[in-house]
Amino acid sequence: MPYTELISERQEMAGVIHPDLHGPGEYYTAWFDHSRAHRSTWRLWVGDIAQGGTVNFDLVQATDSVGTGAKAIAAKAITQLTQAGGDSDDEVFIELRTEELDVQNRFSFVRGHLTIGAAAANAGVSVFGDNPRFAPVSVAGVTEIVP
Repeated sequence: MPYTELISERQEMAGVIHPDLHGPGEYYTAWFDHSRAHRSTWRLWVGDIAQGGTVNFDLVQATDSVGTGAKAIAAKAITQLTQAGGDSDDEVFIELRTEELDVQNRFSFVRGHLTIGAAAANAGVSVFGDNPRFAPVSVAGVTEIVP
């Protein structure tokens, strides 16, 4: 059976922290307007973690694209990855549904928050909005799509 819809028509590339060797500190994706999608998938992949290093990743919500009222989203944080725990070369996903946001108080913007602690780590994050409210989704910022 042929598919009539491309995955790129329903999954929006919504944000990224480019994979790189990041020193200790905090890194963020851009704010993603989650009202455009029913669900999103947040993928963290980690290469080498330097000795003593830690990697944390969680999701934060806000009422607008500048972060007004920013606060953590309950239960949307990974278990800390560590060099000592053998977590180099790991991959972790967080899935988010719109109803997990504080929509009653108009929270609809989400961003990823990556924290590299104590020592450097190779890490990257990609975000995909899925089940769009209006299809096809924007492909702005995508260099190439090969169907």
